[in-house]
Amino acid sequence: ISSSSPGGVEMRLLSTSTFTSGSRGLGGERFVSATYAVRNADVNGNPYPNANPNVSFLAVSTPNGLDETAIGEMRTYGGTPVAQPLLAQAFKPMHAMRFNFVTGLPEVAPGGEDFQVFDESEISSFATSGIAPLNYGFVVRTPSNSASRTLSANPAKDEFFGVVTFAMRFPLQSSAAEDPFAFSMDFLVVTDNQTRVTQSLEQQSSNQVPSLATSLTGAVVNTLPGSPYGATPTRFVSSVRLAKAPDNDPVFLVQAAQNIVVSSNADTNVNGAITLRQALNQVATGGTVDLVGINGQTVTLSSTLVLGRDITITNSTASNPSVTIRGGATAVRREQRAGARGAAERDRHAAPRLRLRTARRGAHRLEGAACSTRGI
Repeated sequence: ISSSSPGGVEMRLLSTSTFTSGSRGLGGERFVSATYAVRNADVNGNPYPNANPNVSFLAVSTPNGLDETAIGEMRTYGGTPVAQPLLAQAFKPMHAMRFNFVTGLPEVAPGGEDFQVFDESEISSFATSGIAPLNYGFVVRTPSNSASRTLSANPAKDEFFGVVTFAMRFPLQSSAAEDPFAFSMDFLVVTDNQTRVTQSLEQQSSNQVPSLATSLTGAVVNTLPGSPYGATPTRFVSSVRLAKAPDNDPVFLVQAAQNIVVSSNADTNVNGAITLRQALNQVATGGTVDLVGINGQTVTLSSTLVLGRDITITNSTASNPSVTIRGGATAVRREQRAGARGAAERDRHAAPRLRLRTARRGAHRLEGAACSTRGI
């Protein structure tokens, strides 16, 4: 993230949407979204003299926020404060959703895919006294130009060229009278020289990504733990905080595991078991995937296994550890990052590595195409 905009941005409400899915007491949730037109001007209507790329609303926790979240206030339909303790920490950001009347289930609403995640290193500089940034937010899109998210400089009075949709989901309470009817959120307006889109948790089961991933020039897809997305270019974000500082017992939307044990030698997903492909999608950067659960077996890959970060594959079997991985190539790629000379410069650090490590005696094998490293 390159800079913040202390003057904020001028916004105009376009629409709101809400629906429920499921039953009270049985995991039922309410889905809400609000879409705003955005003008490249401060909150008083004064136009900014510079074009601003990827204008984003970075969620922040403030002293007035509830339970160290970005939720500033919650009220019931009757206008009273919501009394449920820690409910604010159960508010989950996402892309805009809609109710599918055929399946009876929520689904991502095309065009409202503005949920964005950030790496902790990108937001740490915005921490000030009373402001604690969280590593999620929402990014402004420009419907008139699907190849760019840049808001033009010096817009005329009524030129709202940007659009952004804020979307959250939260659990239904024991009665409608206790449900949040209105709530506010706190954001810091920032610009980002890196063009990225985020595959949300709701998109993982169908392996979809926002439509802008293919139309935005130079777009990189942010993936979260559990994502099966294997196309390039991608960037893995290992956790998303909903509350509190990184070193102070944070609450997470999702968090990668440091160690995962593989329990099935299948390549595709298996109910109730963890495959090698699933484990590599879910483990944290620098984490360990343990093959002890499939020792002596063979994993046959149906497609290329692509990694974008350092991961160690090990086997804690006490004696004669041996697992064969064969089939598709195992490709290891670099992530694209902004360097000292701007967004176009590629970093020069060592490429991510896939380590095969044995415990005591025995050996693991990679059969088929050799491991390869390629830059993006």
